[in-house]
Amino acid sequence: MKKRIISSLLTLLLLVAIIVPEQAQAAVKINKTTATLYTGEKVQLKISGSSRNATWTSSNKTVTTVDRKGNVTAKKKGTATITAKVSGKKYKCKVTVKNNVTTFKFPTESYSNDLLLPSIFEEIGTLSIDISGNYTIIKCKTKSVDKTLKALKKELAKSIENIISKGSISKIKYNDDYTKINIYQAKELSDDDNFGLLEIYLSLPYLQILSGTNYDDADVYVTVYDKNNKITYQGSLKDSMNN
Repeated sequence: MKKRIISSLLTLLLLVAIIVPEQAQAAVKINKTTATLYTGEKVQLKISGSSRNATWTSSNKTVTTVDRKGNVTAKKKGTATITAKVSGKKYKCKVTVKNNVTTFKFPTESYSNDLLLPSIFEEIGTLSIDISGNYTIIKCKTKSVDKTLKALKKELAKSIENIISKGSISKIKYNDDYTKINIYQAKELSDDDNFGLLEIYLSLPYLQILSGTNYDDADVYVTVYDKNNKITYQGSLKDSMNN
């Protein structure tokens, strides 16, 4: 009986010895698999779940460098993959680097007459505003531009949610670069609905501009469908505003 108990205990200990290392190995991971940095910024990548030291490398040292402790430095705009090698296994983080400063160039007359652009850049915060010939050149911290862009996207989502909740519109779809928008009507639109849609239309060119589109090229192609999915209107925002 004692021999059977001892044998069972030895078997159990053997199983534990086999399983525990596998569990520990399965728990090894990197703290970030993606990261966005601005030139000059740093981030530390770490490996958890292993007592062994990692060997760190960068796939593009002109974009990012990494030291032996996993400290990543953003050097130049682009993308790079940081790889940590631990016990023969690799753990990766894709790093996107953006320029620390973004420069915008607008026709001075257009910028001065625009109802929203000056206030948008006031919210962003500018590093400099210069006039060169017929153009106004504005420099901003890219991180501040991205923050404002994110806020404007949230406002757009709320506006769409609000107008759909009223029942006259069943769906609104737009593409990733904000150059096209489709409106699907459920019933006839009220004046309030049309005003809400106009606000949505007008916000899209500014999202394009902050994303890098030239001022003169920013436009939106609008398609409206009725409840039977037939097109009742198609055209660009610029053309409709000029007519």
